[in-house]
Order: sequence, then structure tokens, then C-alpha cells
Amino acid sequence: MAQLSPTEIQYELEHIHQDRAPDIIASYAICLSLACIAVVLRFVARRTSRASLQADDLTVFIALLFATGQIIAGSFAVHLGAGKHVVLITDPAAYAKCVITVEMLYSISAALFKFSALLLYHRLFGSSKRFTVWLWVLAAVILCYSVAEVLFAVLQCHPIQKTWNMELPGFCLNAGLVATVLGVFNVAADFATVFMPLPLIWNLHMQRKWKIQLIGIFLLSAFVCACSIYRVTILNRLSLPDVTWANTEPAIWAAAENCIGIVSASLPTMRPIYNLIVRGHHCSSHERYCSRCEHSRISGRRSRLRFGTKWPGSASSSAGEGTRNARSSTSDIESANRSDSAVEMVLHAKGPVPALEGVVRITTTVEIS
Repeated sequence: MAQLSPTEIQYELEHIHQDRAPDIIASYAICLSLACIAVVLRFVARRTSRASLQADDLTVFIALLFATGQIIAGSFAVHLGAGKHVVLITDPAAYAKCVITVEMLYSISAALFKFSALLLYHRLFGSSKRFTVWLWVLAAVILCYSVAEVLFAVLQCHPIQKTWNMELPGFCLNAGLVATVLGVFNVAADFATVFMPLPLIWNLHMQRKWKIQLIGIFLLSAFVCACSIYRVTILNRLSLPDVTWANTEPAIWAAAENCIGIVSASLPTMRPIYNLIVRGHHCSSHERYCSRCEHSRISGRRSRLRFGTKWPGSASSSAGEGTRNARSSTSDIESANRSDSAVEMVLHAKGPVPALEGVVRITTTVEIS
């Protein structure tokens, strides 16, 4: 911590009533709650779909543990004076150690939620060798700058004790400059992680509306990019003498970035939760037939069959066919219902699904008991 000039000390004493500690605690509570809910829902979705936990699920859970540790350490820093002016600090050594711990845990958690997303992409699109190579390249870049962030957090001053006692002989790196440079790498990795799978999703053999929905789900992760960009723009404040006050916003946005990243990494796996809310149940992609799903869809669409509704999924009949019997109509409806699992199959690593070919127009009244 830099030594304060008499003018700076006078300014802080005049504004000694200022306190942003409640802002830090409130943001920590909101962000951590969202992250915990997202991970719990992710595990519920896996259980609902009768799928075993994969490496990406375990990685995002570990990322949540490190993010929780980051917030716990940050909360202890608030107890020691974070959010207030530095003139009020009574134990600068303990505060500096808390900040170092927060920075290390932040870097590890940020790397892990990105690794979780990359592992998910590998499950979905691992059949593409070129895409797999780029996944490994991006993972290596994330690992390198994350290790650099951890090392910088510990070794920014030599000796380490000079971090909280500037009167000791030695030197310190420019914390704001180094953190900004590493933050730029982090922003670039966030953008690459969000946008890398989009071309592959667009090229999947499925209906365009499913592609748009999938892309929309993945683009929700772009809020992580906004958090990391804003955080980079304020990292230069770390070099200010009044570090406990200046570090308030970087601490808030570091927690927000990691927690929102965990939420974003979990969103693509939550289709079973959506099905439970909208349909009241979820039929696993491992099931060939779901009686509840078939019954509800056939019952719900019975009245539509009287108005020439189009159904995808079968090319066995032409649009100009005059009459059909109940058995052939039921077969067409079942084929259309099975096509609704296309998105689920992609999200549960079943790979690209066949294109839905053929359109059947039913023009007669059909009653299905």
C-alpha cells in the first residue's frame, strides 16, 4: 500500500463517513445466490434427463467452490476495511493477504467456468477435429494467463511483505497496468468462448427456429463479456493510494463476472427444467417413447387436425392427398413429436441430428381416442 500524502490524509479524514461496504456485501449475496441456483438447476436437469454427470458439470461445480471462497475472502476484507478509506485500516497486513487471496481465487474460478464451457463444446461438437484443435488452443491460452494472474497476485512486490509495508526495501510492479494487460487477455478469451460454437450450431441439420433458439441460449453468455470489459476499464484504480476505497468496484465486478460466468455456462444444459415448467414433465432423450408426452401432444393437437395443420417428420404422403385413416395420421403425429427432441439431443451431446424432411398436410377430421 502506497504512503499517503498529507493532502490525501486530510481528504480522507474529511470524507471518513463514506462507506461502500454494504454495496460489496449486497452484490456478493446476489451474485453468489444466482450462481448456486444455476448449478443446482444444472444438476437437477441432469437427473431429470437421467444422464450421468460429465466433466463439464463437475468443472463448473469446482468453479462455484472457488467463487464461494473468493466471496468469503472478500467479505472478510470488508470486515478489515474494504469499502472505506485506507486511513481507517488498523491491520494492513491482514487486509493485503485477503486481497491476494481474492485475486488468486478469482483467477482460478474464472478459468474453471471457461473450461466447463469448453468441455461442453467438446461433448457437443467433438467430432470436428478442427474445432477440437481450436478448443485446445483456447484452453492453453486461458491456462497461461490464469497462471500469470495467480503468480502476479502473490509476487507483485518483492519481498512479498512490501505489499502491505511500503517502508521495506524492494520494489513493486504497477498493479493497475499488469492487471489491465491480463484483463485484456481475459476479455478476449470470454469473447472466444461465447462465439466459438455459433458457426457450428448454425450448420447443424435441424430446423432454423431450433438453431436460432440455440444461438440465443449461447448468446446469453455475452453478459460475461460486458462484465469483464467494464472490470478492465476500472483496474487502473488498483494503483491508487486509497486502495481500500478504490478497489470497491473491481471487487464487485470480479464477483459478478465469475458468478454470471457460472450461470452462463449452465444455461445450455437447462432444457429439461424448461420442459418441466412448460410441459409439466420431461421425457429423456434416452427414451424411445414417452406415453405422457405423446398423450398430451395428441390430445392438445386433436382439434388442429381439422384445419389442415402442417406437421413435419414424414414424407410418406403428399400435400394433395384427399383422405387418410386414423392409423396413418397417428403415425405422422408421433413422427412429428419425436422431432421435438432435436434441441435436447444436441444439448445432451447426441451430436448433429438428421434434417427434418417432408411436410404432411392433414385435411380430414381425425379423432384419436
